[in-house]
Amino acid sequence: MIYTKKLDKWIYGLWDFFLPYQCPSCMDSLSQQEGLFCSRCSEHLDLINPDERCQVCFQEWEGKNVCLDCQKKPGVFQSIAAAMEYQFPATMIIHKMKYQGFPEIAQGAGAFLALQFYRLSWPIPDYIVPVPIPFSRKLFRGYNQSFLLAETLGTYLQRPVVHALKRYGGELPQAAMGRKSRLNLNHEAFALTNKTYIKDATVLLVDDVLTTGSTLNSCGTLLRRLYPKALYAMTLCIADKKN
Repeated sequence: MIYTKKLDKWIYGLWDFFLPYQCPSCMDSLSQQEGLFCSRCSEHLDLINPDERCQVCFQEWEGKNVCLDCQKKPGVFQSIAAAMEYQFPATMIIHKMKYQGFPEIAQGAGAFLALQFYRLSWPIPDYIVPVPIPFSRKLFRGYNQSFLLAETLGTYLQRPVVHALKRYGGELPQAAMGRKSRLNLNHEAFALTNKTYIKDATVLLVDDVLTTGSTLNSCGTLLRRLYPKALYAMTLCIADKKN
């Protein structure tokens, strides 16, 4: 288990300022002695071991660094990674942040992104780009959870967050779609914003959950048009690819 007192000291003070004495997963009361999450939830919050994943697509792989699919077909990104599996209690963190009006959860969740980032040995990005959400959904929710995660990660990495992308349509949440519908998402749902300059820069795309990879690939394909030096993608959670 990776959850340690060292991690507590790093982010507990920040978390306590935004949401004191509540576990961000189950929302039960907790004491500072318990740390960032309650004892029950912290037992299940493990970072994924990158050594057990494909270095490109981050799917489970026990062979060499790159899985057979990625060896056959080059991807949009140099590498994709996620901090945790999309299972309890990480699922609770995502749902409370996205659907139950707890944007402050991104403060703690973003710290796990940062912790995983440093384990990956990736280059520090010049810019961090959040995956956009439709305007109507942002208006209803009041925020873009991917931007909040990117903002927290940017604070730890001391790198700027830029809104390089915007989204059209997509009013139906992907969580309500089947795998086939998610795969049918295409780059036409997204567009580059004006005055975005990332040429020859190392760029990190950030989203909340990696499912089929269609959203990341659509966004990455557009960002490639701006000729970045390198392009990476990272999400808080990764879901079972079969779902």
